[in-house]
Amino acid sequence: MRATPAVQGLAVSWSAAAGAARYRVQWRSGRQAYSADREAAVAAGTMHTISGLVAGREYTIRVLAVPAGSGDTDTAVPSSEQTATPTPPSYPASATVRAWTTRPDGSRYPAETLQPSNPGTA
Repeated sequence: MRATPAVQGLAVSWSAAAGAARYRVQWRSGRQAYSADREAAVAAGTMHTISGLVAGREYTIRVLAVPAGSGDTDTAVPSSEQTATPTPPSYPASATVRAWTTRPDGSRYPAETLQPSNPGTA
């Protein structure tokens, strides 16, 4: 499994598991436990992008292979864990932040930016 940093997210890819009908991608941060609210179901393919993560925070990711014919997700086989850190969005140096949004954890990100209409003039 591989987790590649993306802007406020992680691109996760893995090798197909023999006998797997689908996959579950799970993520957590710090001492959090894996849970259903930090999980994505992948019905086909071997890649998924997790979005809406906090840039600069380290996340631990794992992929669970759910066997064909199994409705019971407790039989899913987890991959090894991988850690990765999402990147912040980039803005040109000339952009002006007009409003900030604060996440529940207290971190902030630009909610509105203004780009210069003609960056070639002063």
